[in-house]
Amino acid sequence: MGPSTSTSTSVSDSLFADAFWPLLLKGAPMRQISSANFTFIHKSFYEYLIAKRIVDDITNWRPTTADKNEAAKQFIQFISKSILNDERLRSEQPIIRFIADHIDSHRSSETLTAKDCFHKLEHLLFKTIEASAFQRDSVATAASNAITILNRAS
Repeated sequence: MGPSTSTSTSVSDSLFADAFWPLLLKGAPMRQISSANFTFIHKSFYEYLIAKRIVDDITNWRPTTADKNEAAKQFIQFISKSILNDERLRSEQPIIRFIADHIDSHRSSETLTAKDCFHKLEHLLFKTIEASAFQRDSVATAASNAITILNRAS
């Protein structure tokens, strides 16, 4: 047997860290401020990526059961732990705007996949608002943020 041809490596590999880590940082919208801390070069990168994470998390959610009552409970648990339920989102209006813009851009999309994503996102945001009627304490912030997003998108 010859030498291994695997190209996978860990960040802790000193050769990788010394040779490639600085190159990765140069191509990323981030800068290193200390050995373990990074910051985005502009806050809009942070805002966009948080908005994308929220949209992706919501649109990729799937219940693990066919039972509607159990699926509703799973959805409430999911939303209660999601970024959408974080109070800090209220003060991050650009994130709300990115999500609303995503809804607006996909609402009139020509592709079926984009329309499906839009309909699912909009449906689950409304479902979040409805869930707050039954589980106010656990999803009230998410419902408030969902209302803000839907109003901004209208």
